[in-house]
Amino acid sequence: MKKIGKVWSEDFNINTINDKTNPLLLVSNGGFLVDSAVADQNVTLKLNPKYNSGPKTSGIETVVFKFIADGTAAAQALANKEIDVYQGQPTADAVAQLKAIKGVTVIGGTNACYEHVDVRVAPASGTTTTYNGPFAASSGQKGKDLRTAFLLAYPREEIVEKLIKPINSSATVVNSLFTLPGEAAYSKIVGPNGVSKYTAGTQEKRTATALALVKKYYPTAKAGSGSVKVKLLWGQPNNSRRASEAALVKAALAKAGFDVNTTGTSGWSGFLDDNSFDASFFAWCPSSVTQTGTNANFQSDGGNNFLGYDNPALDKILHSLEVKLPDAQITAKYIQAERLLMADAISLPIFAHPAATAVNSDLVGVKPAPLTPNLVWNYWEWHY
Repeated sequence: MKKIGKVWSEDFNINTINDKTNPLLLVSNGGFLVDSAVADQNVTLKLNPKYNSGPKTSGIETVVFKFIADGTAAAQALANKEIDVYQGQPTADAVAQLKAIKGVTVIGGTNACYEHVDVRVAPASGTTTTYNGPFAASSGQKGKDLRTAFLLAYPREEIVEKLIKPINSSATVVNSLFTLPGEAAYSKIVGPNGVSKYTAGTQEKRTATALALVKKYYPTAKAGSGSVKVKLLWGQPNNSRRASEAALVKAALAKAGFDVNTTGTSGWSGFLDDNSFDASFFAWCPSSVTQTGTNANFQSDGGNNFLGYDNPALDKILHSLEVKLPDAQITAKYIQAERLLMADAISLPIFAHPAATAVNSDLVGVKPAPLTPNLVWNYWEWHY
């Protein structure tokens, strides 16, 4: 079993595929098979000749995924017909650029991906290094106060106003970690879930409260003092929207006495369990709307819990969601769970991602969905 486990855990972790790759790593019963891959550049899929287990495909024989992190370069590639579909994290300028391309259709809206900020409290599960940063649970009330201060000063409204509303004018700050605006339970959860601590008053007043908390432990702290050093993980350096988001965070947190290191990190997702980072912002993109969909993010042994957060009371609530329950009970349990997370200053949602998919008008059948896999869920319908 140990040998099998090693193969399962390690051998499929490849980013280059060519004629020397073990073909057993590429087995699939889906409509396409991986044919080749060039690290950090592209993956080529070929139609699976033995596919017979799903909807009939429409005649496309090859699909190439190209990784173009720069939205401007991606738009140019679309204009040059080097790519047929682009979906990314757009800025307002990027959306305008896409709409200006002749022969391209831009599909807007929102999807179920939501940006959030998380704060580390202990070493991530499975890691061997320690965490003794400013937010450590091991420092007791100090860590909790500094986490609270960090989230109080976090410029969620400014991020939405400056970066998201220019793309989606109806965008709002998200205030639930378990549901999104538009879902039936959202309005019932927001308020009772404890988020009001982070929404009451103006941002100026919340930042003043944050600075007062910082001064409890750093008496000389003031705006610009950089008294509390925080290392923030946020994404690829060439992701324009995330870079702008990080800049807003750095400036806002400085007003509460924080010095936030916002250097971008290539291959950032591989560092989510890196205990040298004190906080991170990125997006959760759910693939379903099951009642336990958020459990893995916050359970002490959850596969997405990179924060070292361990709360037995929360675990009990989340495990109780593993059986069929009436909607009212699910909502009540979500409220209980979020109260604990808000009280411990672990995480805050920021915004639902605006969707922008640009498609060569000759390609028919592209219908982006809100859930993962947002773009390719109906690949069998695509045709020219």
